[in-house]
Amino acid sequence: ASNTTFLRGDGTFQTVTSTSATATPSTGGGTVSGQRVASDLTYSSGDQNANHQLGNVSNCSASSVYALEISLTYMHNGGANHGYLTGYIYQRGKTYNQDGIYFQEQHYDWYYNYTWTRAILPWDPSGTQALDMYIQNAYNTSSSNKFYIDISNKLENI
Repeated sequence: ASNTTFLRGDGTFQTVTSTSATATPSTGGGTVSGQRVASDLTYSSGDQNANHQLGNVSNCSASSVYALEISLTYMHNGGANHGYLTGYIYQRGKTYNQDGIYFQEQHYDWYYNYTWTRAILPWDPSGTQALDMYIQNAYNTSSSNKFYIDISNKLENI
């Protein structure tokens, strides 16, 4: 290995193609940063142990894109009720428990609160430009308890 090559996990040397990376900051605009992929999700026990399509992703097909920062927001909208959701978010066409990010949001008896969880999702820019979710556990006793899925940042080599 040197300043122009590195040793890969398979024991071969590879030339370094980029020494820099960038994250596109959240802007809340119509580009990939701040992009809402799914909103007002109210999954319940009937949605468990199944795949669910979330939505399309835009502006992530350039070969320099290697990951997305995904945020899962939960809004618990009052009272002694339940809002549970655990599972994986992953790129459509990939394997959820190998290529996805695991999340767990379980809440009971909160009054009008939000939680916000972020995770880095490996991204294949030549793959399907959409996100899916595999739900392991879901339980929701109030239609006012909602989940939102957003792309916070796009990570790419520069």
